[in-house]
Amino acid sequence: MGQMHSFEDVVDVSTFTPDSLRYRQKASALGQRASVEDDHEKVRAMLDLAVSWIQLAENEELMASESRTTMF
Repeated sequence: MGQMHSFEDVVDVSTFTPDSLRYRQKASALGQRASVEDDHEKVRAMLDLAVSWIQLAENEELMASESRTTMF
């Protein structure tokens, strides 16, 4: 027989938010631009900025995740 599952077990709630996806898209675009750049200093600056966008996205996702867990 089947087992009873809680809502959290059945539904996989995405941690992505519209803002975090936008931040990740910016990071991706910077990575793509860096991949065709010849100037090593510019590459480093773009990749550093991309990492910052990813960190912002992760923070946004963490906050969204925490707010969902307090709602249940």
